[in-house]
Amino acid sequence: MKPYPATIIAGFTLIVFSLWAWFSAENGSWTALLPVGFGGIFLVLSNGIRNENRKVLIALTAYSILVTLALYMPFQRAWEGGDNLATIRTLIMVGVCVVAVIAYIKSFPHFGREKKKGK
Repeated sequence: MKPYPATIIAGFTLIVFSLWAWFSAENGSWTALLPVGFGGIFLVLSNGIRNENRKVLIALTAYSILVTLALYMPFQRAWEGGDNLATIRTLIMVGVCVVAVIAYIKSFPHFGREKKKGK
């Protein structure tokens, strides 16, 4: 997968699944909305990925790893609480972030080099 679609998919997945979790909770915690902000940052930085900005790619790679680590606690809470739907929802968000990290890392060697050849 290329970095730009991975960024868009990660952003929208984090936003949609986070909103789904918040609206489906009986007593919605505001911390459930944190992935909405995470996804929004993915979408804001997606333009830099489309323009093949190498610095944005490096920043998004680190950011994706941080988001993946940040989703560990909600996953653990859902797993221990026996909430299968929350567990699956969190695993999907983690999986999308991991796929994005893989797409970013695979594109490191040639990202932004096409523009340098033309100069």
